[in-house]
Amino acid sequence: MKKQPSPLGQLGFRRINTGNPPTFPQFVRIERGCVVIHKGGNPSNAYDVSLSRIPDYHALAQWVLHLCEKDWFDTVKCLQFIECVCESKGWTPHTPQH
Repeated sequence: MKKQPSPLGQLGFRRINTGNPPTFPQFVRIERGCVVIHKGGNPSNAYDVSLSRIPDYHALAQWVLHLCEKDWFDTVKCLQFIECVCESKGWTPHTPQH
């Protein structure tokens, strides 16, 4: 599958390599065609988004905006959400496209 260009890259955003990235627990995973976000606490306390509802980068941005309104959705979960979706779709979120 051909990787789609990243809109973040088109805007000039680049991943900054700091050498030793921090290690966080994995809060987001792909399971049975859904992005499963663990809110914390009880393992069954999760928020699911069907991958079919994220067909393109525009939809991904809309989901990120929606999730950012949730008090349990922090920057770590946001990064993991974007990376999990992009990996499952074959997208390259950190590669600038000119």
